[in-house]
Amino acid sequence: YYKLKKDITLTDNFVGLGKKVYFKGVIDGGNYTITIPTAAPFIYSSVGSVIKDLNVDVKASSISLTSNSSTISKYLTDGDGNTPFYGGIIGIVNGGDNIIDNVGITFSNGTTISVTKTSYYKGNIAIGGYIGVVRYGGVIFRNMDSVENKTGLTTGICSDVGDIITNSVYL
Repeated sequence: YYKLKKDITLTDNFVGLGKKVYFKGVIDGGNYTITIPTAAPFIYSSVGSVIKDLNVDVKASSISLTSNSSTISKYLTDGDGNTPFYGGIIGIVNGGDNIIDNVGITFSNGTTISVTKTSYYKGNIAIGGYIGVVRYGGVIFRNMDSVENKTGLTTGICSDVGDIITNSVYL
C-alpha cells in the first residue's frame, strides 16, 4: 500500500512500475499529482492493482511505438515478444482485478503518439490514454464522473498514425 503525501515528479530515467517484476498493490494518490517526464506508462505491467484518488501528468512531448515484426503479435512482456504498447496509467494488464478509481490523466506537453509499422507487419500496436492493452485479467473504472482531467478518455492524443488509427477514443 502506497499513499502519496505530496505532488511528486518522477526522474528522467523512469521506465514504469512493474517493468522488471509485475506490479501488484494499492496506490492511494491522496488527490495529489504524479508527473511523468518520460514516455513510460505509470505502471508498465500490472497483475491486480488499485490506483485511486490520483492525477497523472505525462510531460513527454512524444511517444513513439515501432514494430517491425514479421510474426504474429506477442507483447513485449512475453519474454520473446516484440509488439509495443502504451497506456498512460497501465501499459499492460497481465492478470488480476485492476481498479482505476477517481484517477485523472493529462498529456500536458502536447504529447503525440506515433506508430510506425513495416510493410510486412502482422500485429496490432495497443494504445490507450489510461490502459494500453488488457492481456489477462480485467479493469474496473470507478468514480470517473468527478475526474477533471480525463484527457486519456478523449480524442486527439494520437497523431501521425497513418492508416492504422485516426481520431479515435482511447481508454
